[in-house]
Amino acid sequence: MAIEHKTRTQLVTEAIREKILSGQIKAGEPLRQAALAQEMQVSRIQVREPLMQLEA
Repeated sequence: MAIEHKTRTQLVTEAIREKILSGQIKAGEPLRQAALAQEMQVSRIQVREPLMQLEA
């Protein structure tokens, strides 16, 4: 079994996606980079890319 290494961007993307799918983030609710970054203890830049990926 291969060990899968994930980047911080991948981990943040998965965390945000899970929040959306689980209903922790409601449909139409604004996603604030600063708040998500603080909650996940990463920089705002590390939240920006996952938000763009999820938007696409």
